Amino acid sequence: MNKDLKVDLEPNNDVIFKRLFGMQKNERFLKEFLEAILDIKIEKVNLEKDTQLLPEIIDQKLGILDVRAELSDGTMLDIEMQNINYHDIEKRMTYYLNQLYVSELSKGKLYNELNKAIVIGILNFDYFTDIKEYHTIWKMTEQFNKEKTIEEQEIHFIELPKFLRSNPNTDRKLDQWLLFIEFSRKELLKMVEDKNNMIKEAVEEYEYLKGDEAVQRIAFLKRKYELDHNNALYHAKKEGREEGEKSGKKDGERNEKVRIAKKMLELKSDIQFISQVTGLSTKEIEELIKK
Repeated sequence: MNKDLKVDLEPNNDVIFKRLFGMQKNERFLKEFLEAILDIKIEKVNLEKDTQLLPEIIDQKLGILDVRAELSDGTMLDIEMQNINYHDIEKRMTYYLNQLYVSELSKGKLYNELNKAIVIGILNFDYFTDIKEYHTIWKMTEQFNKEKTIEEQEIHFIELPKFLRSNPNTDRKLDQWLLFIEFSRKELLKMVEDKNNMIKEAVEEYEYLKGDEAVQRIAFLKRKYELDHNNALYHAKKEGREEGEKSGKKDGERNEKVRIAKKMLELKSDIQFISQVTGLSTKEIEELIKK
């Protein structure tokens, strides 16, 4: 393989993460990992399908590399590995949760037949700076009676940097899997491998995957896509600010958002991505295209 396409791959790389936990032959890894996160006993985990990571599926929303699964009781899950902080994680995960929940309606089900939906975001950055716990669980709770909670939907966030600062417990299942995913504490991971044979198997699968040329190419394309988008965003904001200063306009945020959107359109960024960055609606952006 061309050495220029080489990408440093660890289990927290979203391409590798998808292959480790999203392939049917690795369902046992996902089952034990989910048991550790959700603190429940799971009879069986069913993945939607055996996903083939081809270059064509790397779309502009950067969300294609999630892992979707269904538990034996019907609970639907979406597991995401997030390496870049776009500062919109609550909205992003809430959107994924709602899409997951209502997807059952397209199968002709009634409201009372909808299954529980859970979204899990594994973050390779600190996000909730005022919360010390690395694993947080978010549900809809009645504000006057805190014990009253709607259990049909929940979001889990796991912040890997916080986890590493928490003095990981190598006897705890969740900590074992997070040490594997984070992969920097090699001495602790070796201890975990000696205690948990499933982790040892996952490490062996990882070592195989990171040498796979097809996986390397997908990781390279994904990384290139992210860098291109970050670069487009930087220059769009920079030029938007410069144009605003030159024009001397004081109509503020709205005009700057429009300038950024126009520049991103010139750079052929995706409409949904522009909407996420600027806060403009897709309809407003489509109107800019027509002008």
